[in-house]
Amino acid sequence: MRFGDGSSFERAEFGDHLVFGTVRFEGSVALRDATFGVRATLDILCRDRADFTRASFGPLVEIQFVGPKLHLQGVDFSEGGSVRVLGAAVNLSEAKFDAPFLVTSRHPDLTGFTEATSEPRVLSLDEANVGNLVLEQVDLSRCEFGRAHNLDELRIGRSDQFLLPPRKRRRVLYEEYRWETRGTTDIDQKRRDARQIERIYRSLRKGFEDRKNAPGAADFYYGEMEMRRRGTESKAERYLLYWYWLLAGYGLRAWRALTTLAVVFLTATLLFGTVGFASTTTTEYVPTNTSPPTYVPHTVQGPKPGWSEAVYTAAQSSMSLVRPATNLPLTSAGRVTDMVLRIICPLLLALALLAIRARVKR
Repeated sequence: MRFGDGSSFERAEFGDHLVFGTVRFEGSVALRDATFGVRATLDILCRDRADFTRASFGPLVEIQFVGPKLHLQGVDFSEGGSVRVLGAAVNLSEAKFDAPFLVTSRHPDLTGFTEATSEPRVLSLDEANVGNLVLEQVDLSRCEFGRAHNLDELRIGRSDQFLLPPRKRRRVLYEEYRWETRGTTDIDQKRRDARQIERIYRSLRKGFEDRKNAPGAADFYYGEMEMRRRGTESKAERYLLYWYWLLAGYGLRAWRALTTLAVVFLTATLLFGTVGFASTTTTEYVPTNTSPPTYVPHTVQGPKPGWSEAVYTAAQSSMSLVRPATNLPLTSAGRVTDMVLRIICPLLLALALLAIRARVKR
């Protein structure tokens, strides 16, 4: 069956077991506010846009669609079903999914449009109730989650469906990408937006963790912490998160903690070797010129400990908070260096081990 451009079925009511078998629209088609009964089966090939805004479907709906744009804004899919799409930008904002529902890619061999070969792109889930929604083999690199409900229950097939910007080592939400590239001087608004993105990351991260998907959860955790750092109004929390990011990448970048540990150790060794050690002293008993002679104690300055002692002392101080201090004489600078090493090095080592553990789990 073939229709020309501008076909409209707005507010139409279709009965049960409707079958659109490979219906081809040469332009756009409007099905806004339409009502479909039980087990509607729609196989649509569209040259332009198919608009199902605010349509209502009964149980067991099956939609197969090929075309550039599919508008499902505000559609009621409360009874469950599936949508299989190829090459389309899909808008699911305000949609209702009160029963299990699948949105996935359609196999190219099943289409009549040879130019439609790409994965579908979900552009919006804003204010949709996605607790029963499954997104499989769809592109989420330009998806805006906005104020979607029950995001922690949304099931996403793979984390690589998200955006991977240049110069980043993790998948990000499109909201974060827009937030970073949008030029604004309103700092308060920018922080409010960051907190909203943080909530999205937190919900998605929880969902991946609940399904034991550690690799996907890791990127969302990093994004959550990044947005928390940049959205908080507390200076103390911002500085704390900044150092957590700088030193260990929020516990996900082991190389940062190990690099910082090496720099701290080398700096401490240099300080011990230059200004950290006091000169050693020995006591000698020198005879007097009296008869019979008597011996009196005399303090003699010896050499300072060398670089080998500096390396050993730095290593010893780095290993434990409670190990007794070195027996070598230390200056005030040396004692401060020893104290800093005892606090910082175990912390950095713990962060590195935490990041390595997270990497192994992934």
